[in-house]
Amino acid sequence: MNTGGEVGIADPDKGVFKNSLQIPYVRNGKRHNIPQCFTQIGAGRYVVGTFLSTYLIEEKNGLLVLTDLGLASDQLEGDIQTIFTRENGDLVIGKGEGDGFVVVRLLQGNKPQIMESGLPRLTVKYVHRDKLRKAWWYATNLGIIIKRDDGSKEILIDEESGLSNDFIYSIVPEDDHVFWVSTNKGINRITLEKDGSFNIRTIEQYATQHGLQSNEFNTGGYFKDGNLIFLGGVTGINWFDYRKFFQRSFAARSYITDLLINDKPLAVDSAVNFLKNVRLNYKENNLQIKFATLDYTNPSVNQYLYRLTGYDKTWISAGSNPEARYSRLPHGNYRFEIISSNSEGVWAAPVSLLSVTIEPPFWLTWWFRILAAVSAASLIFLLSRFYLKRKMEKQMRIIEQQLAVNNERLRISRDMHDELGTGLSKIALLSEVGKKDKLPEKNDRIIHEISDTSRKLADKMGEIIWTLNPRNDTLSNLAAYLKEYIYETTESLPVEVRFHFPEAVPDLSLGHMIRQQLMLVTKEALNNALKHSGATVIDFYLLVDGGLMTFSVEDNGSGFNMETA
Repeated sequence: MNTGGEVGIADPDKGVFKNSLQIPYVRNGKRHNIPQCFTQIGAGRYVVGTFLSTYLIEEKNGLLVLTDLGLASDQLEGDIQTIFTRENGDLVIGKGEGDGFVVVRLLQGNKPQIMESGLPRLTVKYVHRDKLRKAWWYATNLGIIIKRDDGSKEILIDEESGLSNDFIYSIVPEDDHVFWVSTNKGINRITLEKDGSFNIRTIEQYATQHGLQSNEFNTGGYFKDGNLIFLGGVTGINWFDYRKFFQRSFAARSYITDLLINDKPLAVDSAVNFLKNVRLNYKENNLQIKFATLDYTNPSVNQYLYRLTGYDKTWISAGSNPEARYSRLPHGNYRFEIISSNSEGVWAAPVSLLSVTIEPPFWLTWWFRILAAVSAASLIFLLSRFYLKRKMEKQMRIIEQQLAVNNERLRISRDMHDELGTGLSKIALLSEVGKKDKLPEKNDRIIHEISDTSRKLADKMGEIIWTLNPRNDTLSNLAAYLKEYIYETTESLPVEVRFHFPEAVPDLSLGHMIRQQLMLVTKEALNNALKHSGATVIDFYLLVDGGLMTFSVEDNGSGFNMETA
């Protein structure tokens, strides 16, 4: 079988081809229908996998007959990577381009029947039967996937397990416990425990520095002949006798060589490799950790995997550069772990080297959150209390205003009753007397009294209205009103009235109660001076000093004795 699509059957004794045929280079309009793998399924019967389909080749009457099985089932079309024959004759076909694998059985008339399929979205490069553990090993682009016959959980062996690379080309058994694996990054020797389990004892890695032609290998490039294993790579073939390999059965111990915080060495009292725990504040969140393994045979080929649990989700490959960097780590608890291999590729078990605690900033601590919650609750309480107090004060002002209005209404009612009621009653009585009395001179007197009473009532009504008018709530308006009242009262009397008021009386605001009291005092003082003092001169004084006002009345009358008054 060659890359030109030619398949031939040779006579091993004579070293000559008995027969051959040509697989079409073009299939269904697609080119590059080149053979990749084949297997014999019986006398004169072969199955060939190409880039485009699966073919059955049979020897009939000295000729080779080609049957395209992909025409009968589209699951047998595509990039066929490997073919494995089970003991019952079923074929396990591994496919590329993320098509996984299928298990096919050829029925009578070479009709294919699909029995099983699996590993969708994966490329299957090789299939190995593990009889001891009753399982199937599949070499895929994401590592080795092991499916057990009992249907229990699948097992994955990948870079996190210690492989040099996840892209697997072949699995060649050394015995029931040791397997050689070719990858895109060298070859690996997997050693399982001898108890029949899948527990890994060691994984050894080999690369170009160990003598490989290249770190990258090829599909189908594998063969075992006795103790010799052949593996084909991109630049040649590697073969070796695995019995002659000398491997150290132990892995060297690893330790931390340096620890930098924010690019500065951590100040500690002892050697940093004895440090097991470190506590940092939230600003010390840039870490650089350097480490090594105690194997100095060939340090350049020592390999490392590391992770910071609590931050890294998977193991990180450091290759042969034993250093890890972390920037702007959030606060929390972390544990730094590494897996290392010695120069022979023997991997040690994961080891925890350092626990790191980065404290949160104070505003993220529990006590600050409690304090903030208490402060917020206190602020809400104070604001609520202030709001309720303001609301109550506003309600009290409204109530006080309502009470003031009610009191004013009561006062007006009393004034109206006292002043107007008395006057109206007097007018009514005088009117009744006038009706009954027939004497003209007496009627004239009654009419005069009625007129005088009516005038007083009108004056009183004017005073009440003037007092209630808010436009008159100033000292200047009150002074003008008092002047007018005094002039009208004394203009027909032999009395000299003098006013000692400021030229410009300020517009001080006065409540109606104050204005009313000043009006009553002025009227009473004027009435006493006119009726009882015998005065010929009356002086009215108004002094204003800032917010203080003084109002006084003086006359030149006879006065009275304060002790006998």
